Amino acid sequence: MPGLPEIRVTDMSTARELLRDGWATRAVGVTDPDFPAMLDAEHYLVLRFHDVNRVARHLVAPCIDDIERAFEHVKGMGEGDRLLVHCMTATGRGPAMAIALLAFLGVPPEDAVRRVGELRPAMEPNGRVLRIADRLLDNDHALEEALVAWEPSVRTSRR
Repeated sequence: MPGLPEIRVTDMSTARELLRDGWATRAVGVTDPDFPAMLDAEHYLVLRFHDVNRVARHLVAPCIDDIERAFEHVKGMGEGDRLLVHCMTATGRGPAMAIALLAFLGVPPEDAVRRVGELRPAMEPNGRVLRIADRLLDNDHALEEALVAWEPSVRTSRR
């Protein structure tokens, strides 16, 4: 799509290489709260929460502040920029965050899901991230509905 950044959705190992090589104009990483930071860089935002869909004892769930920080981090990105989004395995939190960020940048929900799904066909996006993004974008569940429409067998992660 014209006017949008190139995006990669990767696991931790691939992200480490891309960050080390300077590929990303901006990066958003989602890791477990106790995971050590890979790189301290101005263009790299690290969010720390578990791949869970509800607040649970001893686990950190994604919250509105996390998604707002990610939106602020990518604000103004466009053509010629390169966005890296990663989590531990590139199946739950990373794909959900990538879908949310593309929607924030103006990509229609169906296209955001399709684009990330093409990059990560085995994705199981974190449902809480998508629900929070829908709420912040005033989307009325459009991201979750687009995910089901794209591939009915794909479910948001329900852990």
